Amino acid sequence: MKVSLNAPAFDRHTNLLLPSQTTMGKGKPSSSNKKKKKNGKQLNSSKNNLPPPPPNAADLSNLSVEELVTRGEAAVELLKPIEALELYECAANKIEIGNGNESGAHILAVIKERQGEIFAQLGDQAKSRDCFAQSIHVTPVNDERKAGRMLYLAQMLGGKEALAQFSAAVNMLKDNSNAEAHFSNAEAHSMLCAAYCSISELYMTDLCFEEDAEKNCEEALSLATKLDDGCSPNVLQQLANLRLSQQRGEEAVGYMKEVWERVKVPCSQAASTYFMDASSNDADADAVVKGTGASASASKSAEGAFEPDLSAMENLPSFEFRTSTAKLLMESASCLDTSNSDYTLLNNAAVTVLASLIIENDEVVETFFLIGCAFKALFDWGNATLYLRRAGEMLNKCKKVVESEIQAKGFDGGGELQLELEDIDMRLESIEESLEEIEDSKGEDDDEMNDE
Repeated sequence: MKVSLNAPAFDRHTNLLLPSQTTMGKGKPSSSNKKKKKNGKQLNSSKNNLPPPPPNAADLSNLSVEELVTRGEAAVELLKPIEALELYECAANKIEIGNGNESGAHILAVIKERQGEIFAQLGDQAKSRDCFAQSIHVTPVNDERKAGRMLYLAQMLGGKEALAQFSAAVNMLKDNSNAEAHFSNAEAHSMLCAAYCSISELYMTDLCFEEDAEKNCEEALSLATKLDDGCSPNVLQQLANLRLSQQRGEEAVGYMKEVWERVKVPCSQAASTYFMDASSNDADADAVVKGTGASASASKSAEGAFEPDLSAMENLPSFEFRTSTAKLLMESASCLDTSNSDYTLLNNAAVTVLASLIIENDEVVETFFLIGCAFKALFDWGNATLYLRRAGEMLNKCKKVVESEIQAKGFDGGGELQLELEDIDMRLESIEESLEEIEDSKGEDDDEMNDE
């Protein structure tokens, strides 16, 4: 089992809710939910897990661009990314975009975009960026998808380079000839709002030491607020993040309560699916949501087996966005006295959001650590211990893998692997400290009960 230390890291600017792929935030189904599909696409069967045979170059040379693209799409559906890349590349090589061939340019732009998505899935960010840059370059100016591709690429960049890309996309969307002629007003506003949120995020992170960084951040969020549709949590979450950095916790609490209202329904549905599944497993029998407001959204099949309602996740924000949501809910709650009802509300909300992450991808250590911390904040010592120990077990597996790699490569201290090992040790130490605090708190509770 491949275990990740953190949430998938593709969406650097987690405000921008664009289509995401497996390693870009959507995650993968939890191991307990890897069911074989009944429509013939048994993607988890041993047959389909074998490396796909490479396409026959002689056969491909006789296929048209449309046929190659169709085969590439089929390869993606069958989880054969390398084969899809080769098919798309063969199709791209057949396209000539000179002499005003706008139709060819449209097709080539789509092909390069899809290659970029696949490279991102495979973890090759450099090639993914190159493909998106090529896609943007050949996309005709009057193609409404150009701005969206620019925003997508901006997410993979950093600092001033990202700012320039976001700003260019914003200018394109604000241009009436592009925004109104090719987008619905709602779509253009949504993309602009997301871009402004990401610009504000840049000024809070990569560009935080720039002159007037705070002012520019506020201005970007002010523009985003004017475009807020009342449904997306983007703007409010970024405002909460800024207010927390400004030590204005009370305002952050208000914003995060509204964020929770906007994500509550899909997150609660997914969380119910996870906790119902967990409660059917003896190892997780104690994992039950208390007071989260999660509504049941799972069913039993005719045979009585548990079947998660995966449709509940269709309207969920991206994996990274929800990870940030959970952190900000907990940080906002920490600004309050534990007797405040909002303290309990925000931490319960964090539990629900984190559960919606675990049902999507149960191999991210950070998620288990955070949900353990949320239960700890709720004084639920049993569930806190359960999840923190799980995080520790996952980290120890990571540690063994890293140690084996260091030994195999002959590293004698130093290097990226050594730094990763030190990071794991720090996380394990943090978990041990949290578990010790829980034991101390449990002892105090027992003493209070005895005194009574």
